[in-house]
Amino acid sequence: MRMNPAGVFATACMCTLRAQRLFLNYRFAQPNPFTQQHRERYVPDVNFPVTYAVTRDPVSGREDGILKRPASDPKLIHTDTSNEYWQFRASLVGTDAAGQHDIADPPSVRRYLLAGTQHGWFKGDAPNYGIANRQCEQLINATHTGVNLRALIVDLEEWVKRGTPPPESRVPNIADGTLVAPEQLGFPAIPGVSFAGLYNGSGERDFGPRTKNNSGVIDKLFPDTLRTHRVLVPRVDAVGNDVAGVRQPIVAVPVATLLGWNTRRAEFGGDDLCDLLGSTIALPATRTSAQAANDPRPALETLYRDHGDYVRKIEQAATALEKARLMMHEDVDLTVREARESQVLK
Repeated sequence: MRMNPAGVFATACMCTLRAQRLFLNYRFAQPNPFTQQHRERYVPDVNFPVTYAVTRDPVSGREDGILKRPASDPKLIHTDTSNEYWQFRASLVGTDAAGQHDIADPPSVRRYLLAGTQHGWFKGDAPNYGIANRQCEQLINATHTGVNLRALIVDLEEWVKRGTPPPESRVPNIADGTLVAPEQLGFPAIPGVSFAGLYNGSGERDFGPRTKNNSGVIDKLFPDTLRTHRVLVPRVDAVGNDVAGVRQPIVAVPVATLLGWNTRRAEFGGDDLCDLLGSTIALPATRTSAQAANDPRPALETLYRDHGDYVRKIEQAATALEKARLMMHEDVDLTVREARESQVLK
């Protein structure tokens, strides 16, 4: 809690909330469990409401929202990685449950998709293939979110202390066609990549007569589904990277397809999602190698004239994010230095 210049107390939160909530206000609550496609399928995590704005539930007729007291609601910056859309139904935070209409957030909320990132990663750790280094089909996504999160922390502090609003939300939405059903993703047919459009589905569920408003005593361990949610995902470009959101320089100036999802190898469940892990799939270096591999993605030599051109485009992308207050100057310097020291087109 911070006091703003006017002497009024204001609360603030920077968090990754997705659409689901934790299993808290029930008898025998378990604070940590969260559902994925392969685990804890029946925890009470996404029943109405899931939007910040107050909406009407078509099943119960009840009106509710996560934020409904403007005088005391916190200022909130909500971030999601790409993985949150596939495993944690992040689209439901900003749409109706039928996935037909965008829902506007209250003025005290900003939401950002950190495009082309998996659920989490430690910078400097060696990429792998998941459990036993063989769980996932593709090498996981080591893209680090720190270059954007550090700037957003500063933005949040400026919002609370000085009343300076953060940058406008950057999330995919239905209206401009950047939030779509998985079958409409437009994902390129990359050789060796299994894309089945699978995601962690959900719905409004009945856990028994002693539960109400996301609390109570669960009698139905296998709940009845009252309504299925329509989960949407970020549309991708010709490389396979998310079109919308905050695209840090290595996403906007790509040398690889950077996904928030990965698929399991056959021994771990086939085409299902590989937990909270993403994918890194290098772009072909030349047109010849792309044609030989039948890879529809652009080759590095078609994207950049040479190594110097690549570095210049990285710098331009980083500078644009700094100007938008979505990247700090020291991270611009770090990003450009890493690009300069890379082996891209050397």
